[in-house]
Amino acid sequence: MGNYLDQFQNKSLRQHEYTNMGVMATIVENKDVVDLHFIKFKVYSAWLTWMFVHLMLILSLKIS
Repeated sequence: MGNYLDQFQNKSLRQHEYTNMGVMATIVENKDVVDLHFIKFKVYSAWLTWMFVHLMLILSLKIS
């Protein structure tokens, strides 16, 4: 929310920097792939990673 609130308080806006942390995809049920910068895997282990990452995002924990 940083820039959104700063805009209403007449503060200068901060530059956004995008960081690609990798790619995760579900192709069909139980056919997942994960391609991070340091490791690649598929099927069950990719599904577990996908579930973990999304659970962390739902719980609003920062992953970096």
